[in-house]
Amino acid sequence: MSGLGARAIQDALVSHALTLGVFDRVNTHEPLKNAPGNGITCSMWLGPGLPFNRRSGLASTTVRLMFVARLQTAGLQLNPDDVDMNLLDALDVLYTAYHGDFTLGALGQIDLLGSAGIPLSWDTGWIVQDGKQFRAYLLSIPVLVDDVWEQTP
Repeated sequence: MSGLGARAIQDALVSHALTLGVFDRVNTHEPLKNAPGNGITCSMWLGPGLPFNRRSGLASTTVRLMFVARLQTAGLQLNPDDVDMNLLDALDVLYTAYHGDFTLGALGQIDLLGSAGIPLSWDTGWIVQDGKQFRAYLLSIPVLVDDVWEQTP
């Protein structure tokens, strides 16, 4: 049994975001202060987790870890028609990378289609940070980790 390995999984998810060249900043936490500057920022943090009974057995427990990422960019830009398309283009590049390496180097499996409930997905909205308005995409990145904890009677 290897335990959750959440830090290594987050490192693998963040590594993809860092190497793609579409984000001006990549954070490994949910920023509460200090609104980002220009460009697209990707912030990633750990969300809820739960045991996944359909992949667990009598000897060990599989866990679904939900990572959350927020892609955001300034809401007021010279060409407001590009705001959503620029974010969607960045999301597309990131999701293409995740589909191409959904095992994260054997650390876990990104649940692309939602076998444990929620698939790799996103929602859109607006946030205000430090008095500035940002367009934001909130990403759900479910990762299944097998054999996390040993079950013994």
